[in-house]
Amino acid sequence: MSLELKGIEKKVGEETHIYNTDLKFEKNTINVLLGSTLAGKTTLMQIMAGLDKPTSGEIWFNQMMYFHLQYILLLRLKQLKNYYLH
Repeated sequence: MSLELKGIEKKVGEETHIYNTDLKFEKNTINVLLGSTLAGKTTLMQIMAGLDKPTSGEIWFNQMMYFHLQYILLLRLKQLKNYYLH
């Protein structure tokens, strides 16, 4: 399993919460996220968990773009819903 963030930025209004950031987390590794108060640690964790969307950049999970994965899951849920309703 791998998680990679490519060019992630998060802006709220005119305020930048996360500047252009690239990170890669590999399988069987321990990672620590350190930073001062209001450095964007929580926002970055929310983006990695899928609870918030970045303003720009890409999130890759196991070599597949995260938003593409969401779309695939949504399609499968719709297929299951249609299957069980008929």
